Amino acid sequence: MDYHITYDDKIKIKMAGKMILNKIMGSRKRLVIALLLIVMFVDFCILSSPRAEPGVQRHPAAAAAARRPPARDTEEAAGRQHRRPTRWAKEQEQELRRELEEDGEDTGGEQEDEDQPRPGASWDAERQEEQMDVDAWDKLNEVNVDGDGSEVLKLSPLMVPEINNRTRGLHALVLEQNSHAVMARRRFDTVLKNVHREVIHFLDAVRPGRIIVLATKGSEQTLGETFSPAPVDGEYGGPLFLRVDLRPGSLPDTPPCDWPESEESGRRHAFCDHFEGYPGLCRCLQPHPILPESSDTTEDVDSIYVAVMATHRPYYLYRALRSLAFAPGAVYSNIIVYLENSLNQELEALVTLFGFKIRYIAAKPNENIKGVIGNRVMDIFDDVFTNFMEAEYVLFIEEDLECSPDIFRYFGQTRSLLVDDPSLFSVSALNRQSYRNTSHVAHVAYRVDSLPSAGFLLHRNVYETDIKPVWPQYAWTKDWTTFLNRVVRGDREVVVPDVNRVYHIGLDSQFVNTGLYEQMSKNLSVNPDPSAALQDVTRLHKLNYEEDLLATLEAGVVIRDYGNLCSAGNMTVQFRNQCWGLWPYSTTGHHGGLWRFWLENKKGFLFHMVFIGVPYSRYSSHKPADVEPFRASAADMASTPARREARQAGQC
Repeated sequence: MDYHITYDDKIKIKMAGKMILNKIMGSRKRLVIALLLIVMFVDFCILSSPRAEPGVQRHPAAAAAARRPPARDTEEAAGRQHRRPTRWAKEQEQELRRELEEDGEDTGGEQEDEDQPRPGASWDAERQEEQMDVDAWDKLNEVNVDGDGSEVLKLSPLMVPEINNRTRGLHALVLEQNSHAVMARRRFDTVLKNVHREVIHFLDAVRPGRIIVLATKGSEQTLGETFSPAPVDGEYGGPLFLRVDLRPGSLPDTPPCDWPESEESGRRHAFCDHFEGYPGLCRCLQPHPILPESSDTTEDVDSIYVAVMATHRPYYLYRALRSLAFAPGAVYSNIIVYLENSLNQELEALVTLFGFKIRYIAAKPNENIKGVIGNRVMDIFDDVFTNFMEAEYVLFIEEDLECSPDIFRYFGQTRSLLVDDPSLFSVSALNRQSYRNTSHVAHVAYRVDSLPSAGFLLHRNVYETDIKPVWPQYAWTKDWTTFLNRVVRGDREVVVPDVNRVYHIGLDSQFVNTGLYEQMSKNLSVNPDPSAALQDVTRLHKLNYEEDLLATLEAGVVIRDYGNLCSAGNMTVQFRNQCWGLWPYSTTGHHGGLWRFWLENKKGFLFHMVFIGVPYSRYSSHKPADVEPFRASAADMASTPARREARQAGQC
């Protein structure tokens, strides 16, 4: 296999232009002049480029570059600002030129050899090879495969236009080695913490023989490699260009897996022959099972429909769907995955892999991203309740939620509460105060004054009566979770578990980055026991719950020594500024200003803790007159909207 790296005339013009641009952009006062010069420079490059001169013969590498759409030149010159190439990049270019000259190749823009192909002509039959071009910048990563010289297969963009409009980090593309079909496309925001673990898991999941295209990283079999280091920390490296020549059929096929003949293996083949990057799913030895052996449960969940909202993160969706598929009691015909359109074959293949239903709800385009998401959520609810009349309840799950194995038993036990108790608005699978060190009792649930929007159950009557008629006037003005909590819910409460029944796996989402994830979601609990069940659900009815709570307060022991209060209970490092990791940003998840959770001491004994916000809570009268309320430090009570309620509540 032969490969080479070349800098053709067009590339050198780009690099020179970007060097001039960086020098000009050194002063903000000359910004307007810089923009004018950019336009003039682009016009000059287009008019003087060899591509504008018909009949000129060029090196095949230059010809491949010349066949790119003219609009791209203008975009790169006018819309992208780059720092000057590093000294290393300049030395590399000089070395490459010397090597080409020694091989008898002309590094200029024109060729005198009549045997060289003209632009658009086929390559020599004995040299049937394909060129793969990789362009990498701070705002562009692009891959082109040039076959016989007549057209360019654009795999662009390699760059995944991820959430939050962030394009930084490591962009990865997995190609089938001979057909060059795209089998995986990922972006890893390597600026953020612990993302390298996702990169490792992704690369480990790719089977041998595939072509992996990365912006910075090699592999055991490197077809071509170059890099452009950043001059200083916090800045991008200089422009980077890489060309690799591939001969069709020259790379070995990926060894087939000897999976036994079965329906499961058939589904696995159908998926893994086209897509890569799923840890455990496509490996030859002991792959993850796809179809559960049994999914029975003692609870009746036929009237519960599951609506899964998917966007563009297939690797999260895989984990979410697999957790639903293997949860006892799952009714596959009741699980509906909502895609934005039919263009994403990978998402469709994932849903087909597990045998769930697919429906399409397009996102309404708008600059207000919260409004876009909120309208799609409400459209999904409307679609389920309109088209599936047997659906009495809808469990809403987003693609980055992994469900506990008892998810259907939990909602099967609690769904009747929404009919029997009008003081309840919803049942949620998430408790915002349920961390690994504060929740230990899977058979207990609470009533709280807010709706955690991750994995919640709505009754048909609530949607049709309270939500659907009101939503249109708030559709583009309020976030949908705020709308449900502050406009619709009123004074109705929500049932939440002591130990969560969903786990947030999204390290990077529209409104959360890895920093927030570390603080808010990483240490949340999730129940691993498929046989877990709530005890005496009728005690969650309003009157019964209040009776039990008052009995707990009367029998409880008042804590009077606050000296080591926040250092007890196995406090995690991530939450060292808050009591036991609670309330990192807000005081949600309370019941009339009262919070309940559990702490385990070093001997393994559990203690049920009840915190009352004084004087905010309606339970403030239970505070003895001689007890001074414990208050968090001023640093913990920064003046943010999310903590205004905390100040009102009197803290702990």
